[in-house]
Amino acid sequence: MRKKLIGLVFTVCLMCSACTAKNQSEQPQSSDLNQAKQLEIQTVQETENDSQSYWGTVAHNFAKGEGGYYYMDNGDSYLMFFDEETQESYPLCALPNCQHNTTDCNAYVGTQKGTGYLMQTVYYYKDSLYLLNSEGFLVRFSPDGAQREKIVQVYQYGQGDTGTNLVFHNDYVYVYNMNQHLGMEEEYAETITRYSLDGKEQAVVAQYTGASCAIMQAKCYGNQLFFIISDVQKQNVNDKVVLNQAYKGLYVYRTDTMEAGRVLEQEVTGYCIDENTNKLFYFVKEKGLYSYDINTKEQKLLIEADEKNQMPEISFDGQYIYMDNSAWASISKRMGKEVEKQCFVIDTNGNMIQQISGEKTQRIYFGDGNYLFAQTVIQKISGGNSEYSYINKSLPGEWEWKAME
Repeated sequence: MRKKLIGLVFTVCLMCSACTAKNQSEQPQSSDLNQAKQLEIQTVQETENDSQSYWGTVAHNFAKGEGGYYYMDNGDSYLMFFDEETQESYPLCALPNCQHNTTDCNAYVGTQKGTGYLMQTVYYYKDSLYLLNSEGFLVRFSPDGAQREKIVQVYQYGQGDTGTNLVFHNDYVYVYNMNQHLGMEEEYAETITRYSLDGKEQAVVAQYTGASCAIMQAKCYGNQLFFIISDVQKQNVNDKVVLNQAYKGLYVYRTDTMEAGRVLEQEVTGYCIDENTNKLFYFVKEKGLYSYDINTKEQKLLIEADEKNQMPEISFDGQYIYMDNSAWASISKRMGKEVEKQCFVIDTNGNMIQQISGEKTQRIYFGDGNYLFAQTVIQKISGGNSEYSYINKSLPGEWEWKAME
């Protein structure tokens, strides 16, 4: 199963402690985002329970674990582990004499046993691996792949399953679907639903009602879950109807007070936060990349939008900001324009560090401060083959993709 590139709906992250205004076990009331009030961005405190917010939100094919990274192989059949020291990949199986080529292998996650797993929903949280199976259940795996535990059903199979996304925080998972109703003229309620990781609690914490809309790009920083709301607007271009995304702003759900609101009214298409300096970086459609100092309230335009960059997906690895223009290149092509696919790497002052060619990339998944991951093309043929590749960020000079072996 594959995710659509258009849209991404964001999950909500909840964190409560004894000194917070509400108790963690209290059932939250659903916040109506159509009536969202204006809120200020609060100081961000990094916590050990936060999700890995450096990954992309369109597809979550990789997750960082102890000593390396988890992912499913390109055949969707085996769970793999990429060792960050040796740069070698191997099936997540410790069975003696296992050849890792049958359904008896501990790493097998294919469909021959009746239930498969979604390759674009691989997550790691508190020493456990989490995947979604094709029946809609959240499944917890032990780090070695030997143990599996179904926790709770979080989506209905066949109803937008390929757009289901997760955010983990404070022993809860927040679930949303980024593209279930995009392009539909009827009004639907898009929701963020919180599930406890023991499977005992479930509650809708936020919702937005509209036609062809989505909650997308949710990332949890401290006790604040940020996300974007978008919808689709029709345009006539060269006698063709083209669907373009419109953005309604950047929103936040505060997990300690359980209140939600909008923090930026501009057409924010992507964002990230430097938790060490408390700076928000966000891209406004057709305007550019801005920085916002959460402490001093100072706002600054870092990079102006141009024909290559109108609505990039954004990631921050603790040092550099990454802006992938793949979505904009695809939209431009549908509008009869050719835009080179690139991932721009800049520092927090707006200085260009690297320009990574997107000629061979089908999708960039981003990564932490050590590695960058992507799906790259092997042969440029119709329906051509692809493979996972990585960039070792510690290497000097121009970065190049290397196939995972």
